[in-house]
Amino acid sequence: VTGSMIPMAKGYSDARRNLLISVFIAGTSSIPEVCIFFHDKLLRGNRSKKISTEALDAFYSPNHAPLATVGVSIQYHEALHRMPPRKPFKTRLDMDPGIIAVRLIPGFDDQLFHILKSVPSLKAVIVEMYGTGNAPSRKAALVDALKALINADKLVVVVSQCPTGHVSLNAYAVGRKLAEIGCVSGEDMTLEAVATKLSYLFGRGLTNAQVRMMLTEDLRGELTQAGFGQHQRPQIAQTSAYSRSPPSTTSFASLPAQMARSSKL
Repeated sequence: VTGSMIPMAKGYSDARRNLLISVFIAGTSSIPEVCIFFHDKLLRGNRSKKISTEALDAFYSPNHAPLATVGVSIQYHEALHRMPPRKPFKTRLDMDPGIIAVRLIPGFDDQLFHILKSVPSLKAVIVEMYGTGNAPSRKAALVDALKALINADKLVVVVSQCPTGHVSLNAYAVGRKLAEIGCVSGEDMTLEAVATKLSYLFGRGLTNAQVRMMLTEDLRGELTQAGFGQHQRPQIAQTSAYSRSPPSTTSFASLPAQMARSSKL
């Protein structure tokens, strides 16, 4: 997936370069996942966010390093790529729309959650909290309101308003209370990834308990696996494990010829 910040009709547009490099990467690599290429980085799609309406480098991946970087050559960071799939590609369209996200702000009225618990089609509420999943310690009404949601068989998932880092409900007293009443940590997933994952899992017909269990499992590279912290991810390395072309560094000098030879195009 790619795009541009400047319309293609403009002489200085970034559209042509983004498109050519995207097609080149798609046709000459074997990265088995949905990616975003923008400016000079290939990002894992379910880890990415748009952060600027002005800069050419408009997308970034807050909790995962780029899958490839582009300079005078393309450096594929293949230690971060996912393994090739064992089964044929398949799409699932049965997504459940009963998901809502609520951002906690100073002065937030907790009664909103009591209103949400009576919405029959609602399956899950994503709450954007402060820091590692924290909230004002004096707001006991907030914990009570979220508990009422959970008692109404609504799944409550806590994500952070911080762009980088992960949710740790055990870090502070309020977070521990949230964990005790049954709130689920969104780990280091983006808000968009959590929403999509919930919609997908509920769309598969899973129960609330099953979705709760699967939410913290890494399905498509959307969260950091247990054992790898923010600064403990696998080191970036160049190998040819998943690449159809042996080298992991690709020169742009060979771009036209390789594009012509690519059977995928």
